[in-house]
Amino acid sequence: MSTAPVAGNLQVIPEDTPNPLSNKFCLNRNILEGPGHDFPNFEAAAAASPLARELFMIPGVSGVYVGPNFVTVSVLPGNNWWTLRSLIAQAISSHINAGQPVIDKNAPVAPALPQKPLTEVELGIMRVLET
Repeated sequence: MSTAPVAGNLQVIPEDTPNPLSNKFCLNRNILEGPGHDFPNFEAAAAASPLARELFMIPGVSGVYVGPNFVTVSVLPGNNWWTLRSLIAQAISSHINAGQPVIDKNAPVAPALPQKPLTEVELGIMRVLET
């Protein structure tokens, strides 16, 4: 697992998600090779991701998920996305454009959780998320 190479002008495009407390920030390039990483709190981010650590410094941020070509950020209830969206997009853009790592290369890798068969409801949710 490593940070993917970056080139060209970075575009960070915020998108709403079904969860009103989360926004997805799509990127026009890959920033990560391999599976995504979930950082549900600052402590998890502090151990593994300079980008997530930086995003947790923004007041109201409660979670960060870094995917191959996107970053999903969650905020605490009562925060206004209209004021946070541009601040978060700028933080992501500045971090990546500065050439800073997204994930520490020496970060501990979380063990894979055992997989159980998905229920029909979970399969339906997965289909919606994939489209």
